[in-house]
Amino acid sequence: MNALKKLLLSLFLTTLGFSAYSPMHASAFAGGQSANWAGYVATDSRYTAVNGSWTVPAVPASNSHLVSAEWIGIGGINSTDLIQIGTEAISDQNYSRYVAWYEVLPANPVTIPMVVHAGDSVSTSINLIGTNLWRLQLKNNTTGENYMTELSYASSLSSAEWIEERPKDVDHFLTLTNFGRVNFTSSTVVQDGMLISARDAAAGPLTMVEGTQFLARATSLGPDGQSFSVYQPENPNPQPLPVPQTVQAEVRAPAVTTLASPGVTMPSTVQGSYVIYYTQAGTPIRVYKAAANYAVAKPVVKKVLIQKIAKKVPTKKAVRK
Repeated sequence: MNALKKLLLSLFLTTLGFSAYSPMHASAFAGGQSANWAGYVATDSRYTAVNGSWTVPAVPASNSHLVSAEWIGIGGINSTDLIQIGTEAISDQNYSRYVAWYEVLPANPVTIPMVVHAGDSVSTSINLIGTNLWRLQLKNNTTGENYMTELSYASSLSSAEWIEERPKDVDHFLTLTNFGRVNFTSSTVVQDGMLISARDAAAGPLTMVEGTQFLARATSLGPDGQSFSVYQPENPNPQPLPVPQTVQAEVRAPAVTTLASPGVTMPSTVQGSYVIYYTQAGTPIRVYKAAANYAVAKPVVKKVLIQKIAKKVPTKKAVRK
């Protein structure tokens, strides 16, 4: 029965865009190395807020199941508590899709109802605003969408992180996408009531390794003490970001079940489905919708392209024979 529950949970999370079981974003590390994290961590104090920004990397499509994630967090280095928020890229079935999420261990990850594309600039923050009361925010600076939630969580406040990760399945780490390089900026924390940079928080680099292979490494912090990059030594160059395309307002049927307006979540019956847009040149663009469990707040838009057949109508000037 437990095995069946795990299988059903895996299928449910995969439908939402996540890889598999919880906890997905926990780390296994020793010193400056980790089996699935690369980036910077601060561990010398108590942290009540963390902030960070990055550009969602473009990852190539694949037939294999490849995953990578970018996030900020508090806890999880010298403790089992961890609160996180970020983005994730999944490549499989010859497509690449992107989702936003947050997770508080040991609970399952929660999909944020926001459309995310490769090349989008995102800003994130985690703030302690009351006794065990946290505010989590993720803003898509490119689209203007903003997500905020507040939740109760007991944290040790023992560490702060800015991480590029390969998420975890139930019993193993998944294979990384070719994310190439991700640039983190605005990496700051609130330590002892003061907002300071990652450098001033004495944050140290963390390298992702598997055996003797370096999977991902962090560069040195920039002159501002807040910026750095995480790159793959085997794939140091990122995929080119997609060129913006003009999209028609109409959607062709029957490829689309439902098209929600921006910022509106689809009904639970179509969670994890996708919308196919068509450019004016007729090129299809498959956009996955990472929908969470809530009702549609606005009318759902449905439009179908219908071929109109011109009919010849006799004019009044027709000559009778």
